[in-house]
Amino acid sequence: TPEMPDDEEADEEERNAMLTSARTQVTGAGSTMGTPAYMSPEQAEDAASVDHRADIYSLGCTFFALLTGHPPFMSQNPLELISQHRTQRVSRPDKDVVGVPAALGSIVEKMTARKPEDRYADLGETIVDLEQFFARVGVEDIHQRLAGMAFRVMAGAAQHLGHLAADQRHFDVGG
Repeated sequence: TPEMPDDEEADEEERNAMLTSARTQVTGAGSTMGTPAYMSPEQAEDAASVDHRADIYSLGCTFFALLTGHPPFMSQNPLELISQHRTQRVSRPDKDVVGVPAALGSIVEKMTARKPEDRYADLGETIVDLEQFFARVGVEDIHQRLAGMAFRVMAGAAQHLGHLAADQRHFDVGG
């Protein structure tokens, strides 16, 4: 961030130019900002007014992708992805992939609830549930289950990366 010069060093026009520049570096009201495949429903409407629960939603989408090999919703069209996040529930990963424990599916489901008030109140609450899950199930059991899923997930991830590459080429207006 630029330093604001002392009054003696800069005239009012220079200070105004710096303030204008600084304002362009923040998300304005009514703006949409984020990766559509992982964007919370409320973030699609107004990125400037979201709170930390939007990050919990995005992290839940990331967990979903790690467990299934693909993001919760897929489309070549970013507006369609945003619409899907706003109108559809994220499916539970344990319903998509055999071997994902139901308790872990419940955690991801709560993280990706469409309404912010239905999600975890904060990341600490999310961590408590994850730690309790791992304490109950055991890390070794999870390692064995995940090893069995790894090949399917990697195949799905490779397919998703192909979609991402196509999306990047399709939406890269600057290049």
